[in-house]
Amino acid sequence: MIRSSSRRALLATLGLLLLSLGMLVRAQQPRPLYALPDGNTLAFSSGSLALANNGRTLLAANMLSGTVSIVDIPLREVQAEIAVGADPRAVALTPDSSRAVVVSRGDGALAVINMQARSVERTIDVGAQPYAVVARDASTAYVSLQSTDEVLRVDLTSGEITNRIPVPAMPAGLALWGDFLYVTHFWSGELSLIYLPQQTVVRTVATGSDSALAQSLTIDTRAGIAYLPHSRSADWNPARTYDNSVLPVVSVVDLAALDVRADSRLALNVIDRPQNMPFAAAFDRLRNWLFVVSAGSDALTVVDLATGTARAHIPVGANPRGVLLNLDNSLVFVHNTIDGTLTLIETRTLNVLETLTLSEQTVPVDLRLGAQLFHSAADPRLSRDHALSCASCHFGGQSDGRVWQNIPGGTGSTPALADLDALRRDDMLALVDAKIRDWQAGSGLEIGSLELDALIDYLLALPN
Repeated sequence: MIRSSSRRALLATLGLLLLSLGMLVRAQQPRPLYALPDGNTLAFSSGSLALANNGRTLLAANMLSGTVSIVDIPLREVQAEIAVGADPRAVALTPDSSRAVVVSRGDGALAVINMQARSVERTIDVGAQPYAVVARDASTAYVSLQSTDEVLRVDLTSGEITNRIPVPAMPAGLALWGDFLYVTHFWSGELSLIYLPQQTVVRTVATGSDSALAQSLTIDTRAGIAYLPHSRSADWNPARTYDNSVLPVVSVVDLAALDVRADSRLALNVIDRPQNMPFAAAFDRLRNWLFVVSAGSDALTVVDLATGTARAHIPVGANPRGVLLNLDNSLVFVHNTIDGTLTLIETRTLNVLETLTLSEQTVPVDLRLGAQLFHSAADPRLSRDHALSCASCHFGGQSDGRVWQNIPGGTGSTPALADLDALRRDDMLALVDAKIRDWQAGSGLEIGSLELDALIDYLLALPN
């Protein structure tokens, strides 16, 4: 017969053993912060393109023109172009497609378009440097605001900002899935989760200390996985060369654990070829393919996720920043933001069907040329092997905040390009040409050429 004191000791020992086993199981099988939405719940990602729920109407935010184009897909024609304000970066449609919402970065505003009337019904001041927008319902939108590091909840009917959610630095792309709002952070590559019932950030995950240029996210709702295109800026590398400074990748994030799958990262320069600034992606759940546009290389890469290989590398227009599939995944649309064009590609054959002109651009030709040269790594005069563009480190005229090792002349931090205003034009010409040759390994733009003059004019036009 076991004495009561011995029984108590035995029970205590068993209890500790069970507790230890429970902690071990929990450590081995991390649970989600909250239950993920059902796999059939639609996810909406911010971007420069948006597709109406009728499947035939496509919207494109024309960055240089200050307009939004409405495209009839079956007719392959632009049916309307609506002025929305300076430098529109992103457009979203409400779930019922009754309204479109457009971020005008240059004006610090949100334009609300009545889709039936095809006109702007309201412009809402949101503050400096808005970046992206998604719509939760017919009257609610969320906007990332980089000047104050917030995500705003905006009432589209009243025009009021109803909440301000503090987030880590430089919020950029947004993806909405049920009650989860995911936020990318442009210069750090981090990903934050806002749980909407609480209206607060509940967790932030890093994609790597060398991550940068993270401005979009696409979700595979069936698998609970997100794909985040970005760049890796190897400022720490003492053996840095032009082709290992900034590398193109897509990070894979397990949304249940909100953890980056480091062993699943897609290295586009290995899967496909060297390229610059992967900027947006679209997931084809029917084929298990990922369509990735590289803004600096003017190209679309089609990745077969089952094999980890490239199905195709498709040249497109200048500075593609948006990519979107139609409802039955038979077409993929690529938005070439500096060209102001839309490339239509048939997914069955991966052939380009047509390129549509979206906007009759009124921007001076030299500024358009300068913008293309600033963002491009596709021109061998600017970069060898599509490796680097000016925008890789100075996107939007900003600084990436990094101190680079082993650059020509030693070690140096990336300056904001507003600093160039203090230089004489001849000094600017010499400096920019030297950076292209020494840093980007391009063959260079000839001093006195139209191209180099256009690039300098574009740099001077960038906002301070």
